[in-house]
Amino acid sequence: MRFVQLSVLWFVTIAVVGFYSDSAKAESIEVDVVYPERAVDAGLTLTGSVSAFHNAQLASQQSGIVANIFVEAGDEVKQGELLLSLDDTLAQLQFEQASAELNIAQVALQEAQRLHQELKALSKRQLVAQTLLAERQANISKADAELKNAKAKLALQQELLSRHHIKAPFAGVVTDRMVDMGEWIGTQDKVFSLISNDKLRIELAAPQQYFSQLSQANTIQANTIQANIHNQHNKNAVINSQVERVIASVNKASRTFKVFVTVPENSGFVMGSSAQVTIQLPVAENAQVWLPKSALKRHPDGGYSIFAINNNTADRVFVEVTQQQAERVAVKGASASQQYIKAGVELLQSGAKVSVKSVAGNAL
Repeated sequence: MRFVQLSVLWFVTIAVVGFYSDSAKAESIEVDVVYPERAVDAGLTLTGSVSAFHNAQLASQQSGIVANIFVEAGDEVKQGELLLSLDDTLAQLQFEQASAELNIAQVALQEAQRLHQELKALSKRQLVAQTLLAERQANISKADAELKNAKAKLALQQELLSRHHIKAPFAGVVTDRMVDMGEWIGTQDKVFSLISNDKLRIELAAPQQYFSQLSQANTIQANTIQANIHNQHNKNAVINSQVERVIASVNKASRTFKVFVTVPENSGFVMGSSAQVTIQLPVAENAQVWLPKSALKRHPDGGYSIFAINNNTADRVFVEVTQQQAERVAVKGASASQQYIKAGVELLQSGAKVSVKSVAGNAL
């Protein structure tokens, strides 16, 4: 009887050990995993106009008759170069008058100081009254104030005289001349159009749905959004550039926002010409990626999911299928840096324990 009991106990032990051994094996499923491939985005292609960084309509700060014009439309000018002069005869006379008044004030101050020194020497010998000495000191203060007033008047006349001459505020090209010799111009009249020719950019109107994608990348990684400018003389050639600025304002009528792309020097573009630009959109973490079709699990409701590997556990990731080819599919909603189970997912459940048998591809 004891022998029978021992035999039964031995068989039960073997059965329990076998059961837990099989369970342990069932808990860990060997799988092949794959890294996704990045789907190439053709970018955002827009057509815009070339504009200048500086584009000014120059006006005179002073009214008067045009006496001299030193440039014509099409001329290149340097910063500070004289463009036009008004008749400054009266301003010159007023300047000379103010200069003479300054000289008079300087002489008056010197004389007041001399008289004060003479009287001060006499006061030491008790030969003059203190009230007279105080009067001479007051005369010095008065002469000094008149001198400062004369200096201010001279500076004012100097400024008025300089305003009869219009100079280039920046280096560029004169694109238009609106006045002629002998004309009377006022302070509101435009006289020249001047644009900078050393820094051009392309102004684009981008659809509002791209604002978040472009503005965040432009803020975090300033001037790193690549853009390809299509050569206007050779359609197959492109000029490499970058996004210069994204304007945080959407036009209510067109639902677009402005994007400026830098035009490299000597690229052949001129202000006002049209240009086609392809902006390389920043790649988001959940951008479209390619996976083998066998990695895709289809749900009864028509949705799709894939399984990522996290800490030897299968985690379900719901995705959107955007394209299909013979052996692979393009999906959105999957991280480009994550490993995914390559096949055998039909009966796989989220949370299942897995062990990686092989890895295909590389992390993006």
